[in-house]
Amino acid sequence: MQKQKQFLIPEIPTIFTIFGATGDLMEHKIIPSLFFLYKQKRLPKHLKILGFARRELSHKDFRKKVLAVLQEMNFVKNEKQAEKFLEFFEYVRGDFSDAKSFEILGDKVKEIEDVWKICANKLYYLAVPPNFMSEIVSNLKRTKLSDPCGGNIGWSRVIVEKPIGY
Repeated sequence: MQKQKQFLIPEIPTIFTIFGATGDLMEHKIIPSLFFLYKQKRLPKHLKILGFARRELSHKDFRKKVLAVLQEMNFVKNEKQAEKFLEFFEYVRGDFSDAKSFEILGDKVKEIEDVWKICANKLYYLAVPPNFMSEIVSNLKRTKLSDPCGGNIGWSRVIVEKPIGY
């Protein structure tokens, strides 16, 4: 009999920011993957997924967009489960080259951490074309969003999505 692997779910609150949150990668890969992890109970209990993009959207409109993706892929079998999943999502409108946009993102991160009363882990996912990556990383560094809080909690990581064809 084969032993089933047990996966530990991190209990440290995590803020997952996705740059390019209104693009195809978000729609076709990221949302389905996150929903799969959610259904498997493999996401932290305290998680915020911040969509960051140039498009003018409210939090509510962003959540509707996420829900539409789930419905289009026939993932929604339980409305209550989908509603709970959508609670993770918030939206920050910003431009990748605008320093003020990253300050607004920093304010949002601080607001979330203040509610949780802990320095959260921060994961930045660059679902953007290569020409934006350097600018985003520079702005994360400049605004200290990429700085860890210290110790074993509050780490900060950047994920660079390799674009298809490169």
